[in-house]
Amino acid sequence: MVRPVAMRLFDLTAAEIDPYLSEVQERLLEETDYELELRRGNELARRTEPEVPVRFPRAYPEYSSARILTMDWVDGEPLDRFARAEPPQEQRDRIGQKLWDFYHYQVHTLRSFHADPHPGNFLVAGDDLWVLDFGCVKEIPDDFHDAYFRLLDPEVVVDRDLFAACLEDLDLLLDSDKPQERAKLLELFEQSVRLLSRPFAAAEFDFSDPSYLEEIRTFGEQSSTDPELKKIGSNRGSTHGLYVNRAYFGLYSLMGLLGARIRTERPVLPPRPDRPLQRVDTGQRSQPSPPLPEALPSHLPDGQPG
Repeated sequence: MVRPVAMRLFDLTAAEIDPYLSEVQERLLEETDYELELRRGNELARRTEPEVPVRFPRAYPEYSSARILTMDWVDGEPLDRFARAEPPQEQRDRIGQKLWDFYHYQVHTLRSFHADPHPGNFLVAGDDLWVLDFGCVKEIPDDFHDAYFRLLDPEVVVDRDLFAACLEDLDLLLDSDKPQERAKLLELFEQSVRLLSRPFAAAEFDFSDPSYLEEIRTFGEQSSTDPELKKIGSNRGSTHGLYVNRAYFGLYSLMGLLGARIRTERPVLPPRPDRPLQRVDTGQRSQPSPPLPEALPSHLPDGQPG
């Protein structure tokens, strides 16, 4: 049912849309495998807890199976209920910092991360942030990660040739693009990177200002209805970007929900090689036409992939 609707919506062929749907299908099937969720949850907890002050409920393999997952009961409030109770700003900031650091560490150090940032998957108990539900976990290869997050470097954005080369590495600009299409996409990508990378541009960022998320939402709506972009066609980008986008979409939304003021930093990446890169191992190109840069969420819609 989803396939023909998506083909018509994005004006794509079956060959173009299938990789996109396959990535989502794979993640959905994994969410039904509780044995896999138990292994992933235990492994990510083991590797994360020593570095980031978040907590994970203990899982019990001896009482679990492919259809049953037994874990400790945690008393706490879901993140959205916690935020609605209007806790002190200092507590919002502490919880928000833990959430931000959790994703920063998993995405940029482990390259394996919790890919379902829904408020119900995080519980607050005092100053403790508990992480639940590891049914949806995404792993990203190093070459994709480095090419993807290199767009956060302000020196990349101001160098037109380097910026275009980085977009080409990610198949966001294609050899088949006509000159006017390329110019339009470069303009769009530059605007979106400058907007969406703003939290990484300073030592601290204030998500309590609702105007920032509203600015993102407006930009996304304008881009999605731009008649010039609709004419460009062609899927572009990587299947890996789908759940990185989802993670940052959710993270920004949750930080806005909390109204947290946090410390941020850009990931440290190796410089782009002087020689042209081979295309990164993107799995298959998948993003419907045309996406915004995958390093950050394209907009803040009501729905999420999957």
